[in-house]
Amino acid sequence: MVRQTSLAFEKCNWLFNLAALLSRLPSQGGDSGGGGEVSAASHFQAAANLLNWLGDNFLHPPLLDIQRPCLAFLTCCMQAQAQECMAWRGLREGKSRALLAKLWAGTAALYADTLARFDHASAQAMRTAMQ
Repeated sequence: MVRQTSLAFEKCNWLFNLAALLSRLPSQGGDSGGGGEVSAASHFQAAANLLNWLGDNFLHPPLLDIQRPCLAFLTCCMQAQAQECMAWRGLREGKSRALLAKLWAGTAALYADTLARFDHASAQAMRTAMQ
């Protein structure tokens, strides 16, 4: 168990939990008429921005889940989900095939980057845990 009593650590945990809440809101539905993609993408982007800020500003975190590689993975995942929301919106609205192809290619690239970051974060976490 990690015990930390600094105000900066508490702020980091609070912001991390806020990002987790923001990433959970899109799954709640709430917009039964369809078209909630913009709101969902906005929540995912806000979560990504919080996580990115934590990675840039919180130095030497004592926990693996708030270290830079894990935060980079989570940020990329939130960005990929936001992009996917917009791709689904484009599909629902009947946008051109060329635009849809670009949106889905971008979504696939972001998910591929997320997977690469997951592998890197996992490897680093295992190395740290073994020391």
